[in-house]
Amino acid sequence: MAASSGWWDLDEVKEVKREHAFRRDYFDGSMLGVHGKECPIRKQWCVSSCDERILTILAAYQCDHSHQHEPAVGSHAKQTGFYTRQFASVIVEAWYPQKWFQHVPDLSTSSALVTLNPTKSQWSKDEKAIKAIKAEAEGLRANGTWDDSTIIPVAELRKRARAKGEDINIAEVLQ
Repeated sequence: MAASSGWWDLDEVKEVKREHAFRRDYFDGSMLGVHGKECPIRKQWCVSSCDERILTILAAYQCDHSHQHEPAVGSHAKQTGFYTRQFASVIVEAWYPQKWFQHVPDLSTSSALVTLNPTKSQWSKDEKAIKAIKAEAEGLRANGTWDDSTIIPVAELRKRARAKGEDINIAEVLQ
């Protein structure tokens, strides 16, 4: 939805966002394929969601100012109101990473770094994976990123943040 559409200001939309702890993030369509005749069109989009993965991924699509922009005028203005194939791909990849990465082409003939995103049933049976996860957790504890004494249910955390009017960032770990 366009950031300036007015839709976000409707009372019904505000109520749903409040009730479900939605957060709104802005990102640039120019970084997701919104293109004019000769160069990208700077079009700010926003998404309101309680899905932290989607919000985090989309927040990374800020214009890097490495290119010129065309104005969104005439027929180009209308097309900025539609999401691009690249935007749709980012959403599908965020929601279904394991399905998405089943369709990665064979890179065996070229150099590449590949990471595996195993399911819990896979990594829980692998001693090396468990050892790596424990080492990562200890590192997070040691540098103060992860403090076990402050753990509370995510619903309670969101409720407290809403009550204080605070924005929070929640990471997903080993889903």
